[in-house]
Amino acid sequence: MSLMFMLFALSGALLVLGGGSYALRWILLRTQDRAVVPERPAEPDPGRGGYVPAFEELPGDR
Repeated sequence: MSLMFMLFALSGALLVLGGGSYALRWILLRTQDRAVVPERPAEPDPGRGGYVPAFEELPGDR
């Protein structure tokens, strides 16, 4: 009798976990479809930020 109960409990747990993961995946896909993707901003001002190459030699190394 206890083996039958354990099999029933295990089947129920798998059903609940499988259904919950399916529902969560469905909810996440629906919210991603509604997410507003912001437009790309204009090109940054060339005088601000950006990559600055490193010196090949530091001034104090000579």
